[in-house]
Amino acid sequence: MVVEQKITKQEQERIISEFFKSWNGFVSVPVEDIVKKVKFRVSLKNLFKPEEYAKLCRYEKKRIRKIGRNLTIMMYLGLPLPNENELRAKIGLLPRGSLKQMAISDSDQDVDDDDWKPWKRSKKKQGMLSVTDIMKRQQWLAKKCHVKNEEHDDTIVIPEEFKGPDYEKDSVASGTKKVVKAKTKPELAVDRYPKRDLRLVKYKYPSDYKEDDFLYCDDCDKLYLGDCEVHGPYKPAPDAVVKKGLIDRARKTSPDGISIAMSGIRAGG
Repeated sequence: MVVEQKITKQEQERIISEFFKSWNGFVSVPVEDIVKKVKFRVSLKNLFKPEEYAKLCRYEKKRIRKIGRNLTIMMYLGLPLPNENELRAKIGLLPRGSLKQMAISDSDQDVDDDDWKPWKRSKKKQGMLSVTDIMKRQQWLAKKCHVKNEEHDDTIVIPEEFKGPDYEKDSVASGTKKVVKAKTKPELAVDRYPKRDLRLVKYKYPSDYKEDDFLYCDDCDKLYLGDCEVHGPYKPAPDAVVKKGLIDRARKTSPDGISIAMSGIRAGG
């Protein structure tokens, strides 16, 4: 009877690590050596107009430089390169002839095979790249975007408006590195948007009248808004002066002519 032994986890990891050590499928490419060795480098800045490239932020410029660096390495290794429209789309430019394509009506555009009709164009399928196509792409890229390696600049230029008071600029001179603090004048705080000249309102709407705002005059037998125009404001009747501590003091403090009695309302008090 044969008993199969289970492989432990440590043994399994050891076998996998030995397999990857023995298999040298991926070889690292000396990128920095290639960049220093080549005579010409790809600079995609030439595809932009000067005013268009100046409007790009520094992160976009850095990304475009990285794409050109990768294309330089691909050309050196003989790898297939993207065509012109694919490259323009990568860096955010419209493809060539895009205005003509926009002018084509919807009835003339490419459609799927399910909706194809005899008077409509069929969608072209891209085939395999031939050697001539690869050579044409290399020639176009070398003609339009080549720059001498000595003239190529990888430094990132930071605009002055992005430099704060604590910005430190590194300057390399004679093999030594010095830290120089940029002198910037403090700017006064300015509102981004102009404030509108709003005029303040110097009036208010009258409130609704209440019952306490009206006064009935017995002498005039008339209801007034506020005090009586003939007899003047009403005079409150003062309470009678009574010592504290007496029984039924509230009843005895009632003014003359006013009596306190039981209410005719049931359970009214």
